[in-house]
Amino acid sequence: MRNGSSWVTPERESVEHYLNSRNFYEANWQEGNHPIKYVQIASSSLRMRSGPSTSYDIIDMTYRDEIYPVLGESEGWFQIRKDGRTGWVGASFVHRIGEDTGVSNIRLRVTASALNVRTGPSTDYDRIGQVTSGEVFLLQEHQGGWHKIHYHGMEGWVSGDFTEILDDVPASTFQFLVLSGTVPARASEINQLIGNDPYLQGTASLFRQAGRDNGINEIYLVTHALMESEGVSHNLVEGIRVTEVNGRSVTPRTVFNVYGIGATGKDPVKSGAEFAYEKGWTTREAAILEGAKWIADEFIHRSVTPQDTLYKMRWNPGSEGENPYTSDIQWAEALGGRLAESYRQLDLDSVNFDISVYKTRAWPVPGYTRISSPYGYRIHPIRGTLQMHIGIDIPAPGGTPIVAAKSGRVTVSRFGESYGNWVEIDHGQGITTRYAHNSKNLVKVGDWVNKGETIALVGTREAPRGTISILRCATTTITLIPYPGSRDIRIV
Repeated sequence: MRNGSSWVTPERESVEHYLNSRNFYEANWQEGNHPIKYVQIASSSLRMRSGPSTSYDIIDMTYRDEIYPVLGESEGWFQIRKDGRTGWVGASFVHRIGEDTGVSNIRLRVTASALNVRTGPSTDYDRIGQVTSGEVFLLQEHQGGWHKIHYHGMEGWVSGDFTEILDDVPASTFQFLVLSGTVPARASEINQLIGNDPYLQGTASLFRQAGRDNGINEIYLVTHALMESEGVSHNLVEGIRVTEVNGRSVTPRTVFNVYGIGATGKDPVKSGAEFAYEKGWTTREAAILEGAKWIADEFIHRSVTPQDTLYKMRWNPGSEGENPYTSDIQWAEALGGRLAESYRQLDLDSVNFDISVYKTRAWPVPGYTRISSPYGYRIHPIRGTLQMHIGIDIPAPGGTPIVAAKSGRVTVSRFGESYGNWVEIDHGQGITTRYAHNSKNLVKVGDWVNKGETIALVGTREAPRGTISILRCATTTITLIPYPGSRDIRIV
C-alpha cells in the first residue's frame, strides 16, 4: 500500500476494508447532512458494551444484518437500543443508515412495464410480487446480473436487464464500472481530460485507437494514464532510461509505461521500467497501444476469468485473488474515483456496474448451510459462561462428507482430547483451516488436497448442541467463507 512516495505493508483491517465491496457503494453519511437513525451490524458477531470503549463490560451480543436504532454517538461508537436496554457498539463494524434511505444510495429505476420480484437472483426462484415502470428502489446487493431490493418489507430480486442505475452514484462505485467495450469518446473529449498534462498532450487519437482495437473503455485508458502521470511513477510516463534488467547490464534505452504495468514491489518505478524494456516499449505510442492490448489480454478479456472492472483487476473475486494488477490495496478505489471525475467532467451518464462480492472458499459441509453457533462470544453450551467461540458449528448427520474449503497441504490429521478427530490444512499466506469432531479423517499429513475435495466425515457423537463439524480458521489475513442464501461470513 502506498504511503506518500513509499510502500508499506497494510494492516489486516485495511485489507478487509478494501475487499468488502459494500464499503464502496453505500452512502458515505456525514453528520449534519444525513442523520444516522439506524445501524446495521456488519460483523458476524459484535459485542454490545455498557459504555463507548472496549474498557466497558460486555452486556450483550449483536449479529450480522441486525438493525438497531441509534440513540447517540461518541468517538467512534454508537449507542443503540436492543431488547429494551441500551449499550454501545463500535462504529467500524456497522453500516450506517440514514433517516429516509436504505443501506445503499445507488438508485434503480424499473424500465419494464411489469417486472417480477423473486426470492433469489434467477428465474428459478419463486415470484413474490411485481414492480412497474418508473418505480425507484435502492440497490442492496448485486449478483449475476440481478439486483436485490427491499420490496414491501421483504428482500427481493429483480433482473438487471429491466432496470437502470440513476445518478448520485458514489465516486468509489466506479471501481465496479465494466471496462469492456468502447464509449466511444470524441478526440476533443479526450483532449479535454488530458488538459495540460506535459506527457500526454497530443495523444487523444492513440487512446481512441487503443480502445477500439482492444474493446476497452477509452475513458478508462486515458484516466489510468493520467493518474500514473501525476503519481509517484510519473517517470514511467515521461520516459526513463534503463541500463540493467534483473541485475544484468543491457543496451541502454529509454522506455515508456503509461499504465504502470508491472510497477510493483518496493521500487515500482524500477520494476515498471524493466517490464517496459522487456516489452520493447521505446516510444510513448507503443506504451499506449501495446500496453492497452496487454491489459485487454491479461485482464479485461482474460479467457479464464475476465477481470473487466478495476475491483476485479485488483482483487479478482472469482478466482481467490489471483492475477492482481497491483499489490496496492487502494488502487481500485483511487482510480475509480478518478474515473468518476472523468465521467462527470464529460457529462457521461451511460454506465454499467458489476458489483462483485469477494468469495474465496468452498462451503465445508455441502448441502448443510445452517450455522448452529456462529463465530464470536456465546454462552458456552456446557459451562454456561460467556466465552469466545473461535469457529462456526455446522449441524449435519453423522457420516456426511466434509470438504476442504480451499486447496492446501494437510498439516494435522489425528485425534485430540478437545477436537476428537480433526484435520488442519495449510493454504499458504498465513491461512489455515481446521475441521474438528469428525467421525473419520480421510487424509494424512503431507497430502495435497484441492478445494472441494472430501477430507473427513461428520462425527456421530451426540453433544448438547447436536452433531457438529467445526470449521476454525487461524489466520493472519482475511478469510471470507461464502454460503448459500446469505452474505459472506468472516472467520478470523
